[in-house]
Amino acid sequence: MTLHGHVQYSIATALTLALFLAGWLSGSFTVSAAGALAILLLASQRFAAGTGIQLAIGRFAAGLLLTLSYLMLTGSALYYLAAIPSQVLVWTLLTLPFAAWIAVRQPQAHPSPTHQASSWQVLWGAALIVALVGFFVTLSGTSTTLATRSPWLVASTGLLWWIALGAGALWMLAKAQAVRLSLVGSSVLLFAALSVVLFVFPLGYGFDPYLHQATLDHISLHGTITPKPYYYIGQYVIELLSMYASGLTSSQIDRVLLPLLTALTLPALTATLLWHITKRALPTCLAGLGALLLPLSGFMNTTPQGLANLWTLALLLLGTPELVTGHRLVPRTLLWTLALAGLAIHPLAGLPAILFMALHTIFTQESWSRTVRSVLTSFVSVGGAVMLPVAFWFSGTSQSLNWNLANLSTLLPGVYAGTNFSPIGDLFMWVITNQWLWLLALAGLGAWLIRSMQRKHWLLLPATAGLLLINAIILSAGGDFSFLIDYEQTNYTARVVGLALLCLSPLALIGFALGMERLLSRKKLLVSGALGLLTVAAITANVYGTYPRHDAYVESRGFTVGESDHRTVASIESHAQGQDYVVLANQSVSAAAIQDFGFAHYYGENNDVFYYPVPTGGPMYQLFIEMIEETATRDLVEQAMNLAGVDRAYFVVNDYWWSAERAIERAKLTTEDWFLIEDGATTVFVYER
Repeated sequence: MTLHGHVQYSIATALTLALFLAGWLSGSFTVSAAGALAILLLASQRFAAGTGIQLAIGRFAAGLLLTLSYLMLTGSALYYLAAIPSQVLVWTLLTLPFAAWIAVRQPQAHPSPTHQASSWQVLWGAALIVALVGFFVTLSGTSTTLATRSPWLVASTGLLWWIALGAGALWMLAKAQAVRLSLVGSSVLLFAALSVVLFVFPLGYGFDPYLHQATLDHISLHGTITPKPYYYIGQYVIELLSMYASGLTSSQIDRVLLPLLTALTLPALTATLLWHITKRALPTCLAGLGALLLPLSGFMNTTPQGLANLWTLALLLLGTPELVTGHRLVPRTLLWTLALAGLAIHPLAGLPAILFMALHTIFTQESWSRTVRSVLTSFVSVGGAVMLPVAFWFSGTSQSLNWNLANLSTLLPGVYAGTNFSPIGDLFMWVITNQWLWLLALAGLGAWLIRSMQRKHWLLLPATAGLLLINAIILSAGGDFSFLIDYEQTNYTARVVGLALLCLSPLALIGFALGMERLLSRKKLLVSGALGLLTVAAITANVYGTYPRHDAYVESRGFTVGESDHRTVASIESHAQGQDYVVLANQSVSAAAIQDFGFAHYYGENNDVFYYPVPTGGPMYQLFIEMIEETATRDLVEQAMNLAGVDRAYFVVNDYWWSAERAIERAKLTTEDWFLIEDGATTVFVYER
């Protein structure tokens, strides 16, 4: 870097730091947020300059992830050593430009690739803009505060037509080889696809986010939380910094964080993968479009698992070009930074990232002898095959082996091969349910298309997937997850299988992009049209399947938190008049209580019984299930009181529960005191002793 470049960076650093400090010290969140964003962009540009990525949008994505990774690792270290009050995190942010300068002392030159674009790209770009405007205008008028099973019961199906139009425009832009416009359009369309619940459910969506938001609020007040969790902190650091710099609430930041980061980075990195393997514009554009074909349900709502999955996928996409071509795209130290940040977010995705990087380092260490590499590969592979069961054992999550080979039947995702005599519905089910099969087929095609390349290190991808599958088999057959409710006990193994498929995503993207390129090279109008329609239909179906569905094919059992749930928990708190109490209620009511009152009350001899049924695998939730689905008796309520050591309890029945009517009639026989919320949307029974 020239002296002039060093001076420019120094001046920019001084200005951004001054802007942030001026806003933070004066209490102006607008100024501090602008300064924090400027610091983030400056550091991202510097980290990006340390990579060999030629696509500008790909450099930005990699630089952003590396910048956030530094903040995650630094903040996590401070949290584990002591605590992370606002002043500590702010000073961590202030060190960011200096850390980026130290990490990248000699920025690389980045020749900008040139592409010829068809004159038709203006038309297709306009069509894309029309589709995006139509999508957001349609979506903006759609919202509900009622408890709802699926956003598609509220949102207009016209949204899917806008998605189809946008995907069609992107297909034509890819054929026109308009790289920049195609990739930016893919990012915006991906954000649109992931933003449905942001608009439809203004009160929030899911259950876990409420727990994480309450944890964030507690840490922001006290600097720590007891007991101190040894995971999730990577996500919390980023969200806490955003809260301190912008003045936004944990809910506002948490709801948008993962969808926004996914849209900003995923298409850019998928395109980067293909550009640095092929150096051709068409497969690069197709790979950006291919990001919309990947499993997206884990990215539409901010959770540590979803965020860690994004970091792991980014690591795979940035590490694969070297495995295929031998050219190192990102320095190994920076790749390790991504892997460690993934571990700081969630170990279930972070450990596979560490496994991939360990094998990646061994495979690409050409200076080591073949014997040394073989021994190290064997050692790491054996450890990698059992790392997740061992991690569960050490964490105390599953400390016993209950071998049951019958559990293996639930290991693989389902397959749909039937018909409901609805052409569109059947097509969507074929795409959504069988998505894992399509990914496997595309990964196989990708492996076949690059089989003739001199380097075979890309075999690390299916090898890592195979090791994760062994982990899943052990967890499925021998893991003890009795602490979870029955229908959630396969949750962890399903996540591991999903991570195994994630490891094959780079090969699947290669198969999709290069396979389409070969077929399009035949210049057959019929073939091109059929491929375009197939891709558009697959993307539209994938967006539909990203969210819970309640239709002729699938019955969703979960309900969102509704306004009545918030009124219920407020009414109970008011009715109790300061007296200790416990509540037997479903997940949605518990989520509303956590959002409104945080972790307000813990009871029991060890102060470990939360006053609402959280977690769902605990005895309180089991008592609720028995009350609402079997027989509502005073004996069950008194068991709940005994667990907590209190003399008052409430039993909440939502009218949408399948056995609500029967539970209400039986509960009326066990108590003389109850009250209604919103004309019977919720019935609350009061028990005292």
